[in-house]
Amino acid sequence: MKHTEDDFKKFIIEKILLNLPNRCGSQKEIREALRASNFPFYDEDKVKSPTRHGEEKWEQLIRNIVSHKNTDPELTYNKDDHKIYLK
Repeated sequence: MKHTEDDFKKFIIEKILLNLPNRCGSQKEIREALRASNFPFYDEDKVKSPTRHGEEKWEQLIRNIVSHKNTDPELTYNKDDHKIYLK
């Protein structure tokens, strides 16, 4: 069993971004917050990514969330400070 991109996005919005200053965070800050959180990772989430050297599959999903930022109704990305913001 593994989590979906939507599972991670929901947790990021509800448990991480809402608790960060200005309701925003960089990819690094979000990944660190997820690692330190009580997010219930499945073993399959932590499998090495076949396409991203040195990353686990869940980290690739975080990158996907960021890459979809321009079409996401809840998130936006500021290229000046490289942070993801809640709209």
